[in-house]
Amino acid sequence: MTEQSFLPYLYLFAAYTKKQVSDLVKNKCVDEESSNFTETIQSWQQATESLRQNEKEESGIVDKCETFDISSGLIEAIRLNPAITNTFSKHVLDFKMVEIDSLIAVQRNISLDYVDELAKKIPKNPSEDDLLKFCLIPEQQVPLPKPTRKNSKSWYFSSPSNDFRFLGGYLKKELTKQDIQLTKVGGYPTHAFMLFVGYGAVCMNAFSVDGRMILSNGFHRAYALKRKGIKKIPLLIKKISNSDLEFPDEVKGFKRNYLLKHPRPILVKDFFNDDLVQIFKRKTSTTVLNVNWNSDHIRIDL
Repeated sequence: MTEQSFLPYLYLFAAYTKKQVSDLVKNKCVDEESSNFTETIQSWQQATESLRQNEKEESGIVDKCETFDISSGLIEAIRLNPAITNTFSKHVLDFKMVEIDSLIAVQRNISLDYVDELAKKIPKNPSEDDLLKFCLIPEQQVPLPKPTRKNSKSWYFSSPSNDFRFLGGYLKKELTKQDIQLTKVGGYPTHAFMLFVGYGAVCMNAFSVDGRMILSNGFHRAYALKRKGIKKIPLLIKKISNSDLEFPDEVKGFKRNYLLKHPRPILVKDFFNDDLVQIFKRKTSTTVLNVNWNSDHIRIDL
C-alpha cells in the first residue's frame, strides 16, 4: 500500500472544539491521522486546559498594543502606491511597526510548506527597508489558476492556493475596438461587465480598535518572521474609531464580539507554544471557484 501524499499543517487545535478536531482528522487528513485519533483527542484535552490557563494569566494583555514609528524613507512611496490606496480607500490608514507577539490572530492553522517558502525570502538580519518590502510590497508570485468553461454563462477556475477568490466586478462604459472584436454573439455591444478573479491583497494589514491590533492579512509572513527571530514588523494599520459602525461583523469567520471583547483572544505567539499546537498531515487539495452570470429582459412604461 503506497503512502498518501500530504501537506504538513500546524494547527492551534487548543482553540478547536472536539467536533472540529474530529471533522479535521476524519475529513481533511490522511488515513494515518485517523489511526491516531484517540491519542489526538487526549492531546487536545490537555491543550485546551493549557489555553484556559493562559487566558486567566494574560487577561487584558491585548488591550494596550504599542506601536512604533517607521523611519525609512521608503514608507512615503508605499503610502502613495495606487494598489494600496485603492484597496484600502474605505479606511483611515497609518503605517507603524508592531510587535508580533501583540497581534490577535484570525487563523487557526498554518501551511508549513508555505512558511518555508516565505522564510527563504527573508534576509539574514533584515533592515527596516527589507522588512517594508517583505511585509508591505512583496513580489507577487502566485500560481496561475486554470480556467474551464462550464457553459455559455459559467466558468470554473481552480488554484492550489486557498487565497484564490472572486474579486468583484464593474461596468465598463467605453469599449475598445478589441473589445468589440471579441464579441462572440450577434449584435453591437455598447457596455461590458468586467468580472475579476485572483488573490487577496498582498500588503500585511491589521485593524486597530481600542488598543487592540487584529491581524487581518499576512498571517503566514508574521509566523515566518517570528520563526526567524524578528520581533517587530511594519504593518498597514486600518484605524477604527467607532467599532459599532466601522468594524465588520466578522473577520475570516471570527465574530466581532470575540475579537473585540474577549479578555484574551488567540495571538500569533500562541502558535509557538508547543502545549497548544499539533502538526497534522492534510490531504492535498485545490480551490475551485465557479463564476456565472445571468440577465433579465423586461420593458417598463415611462
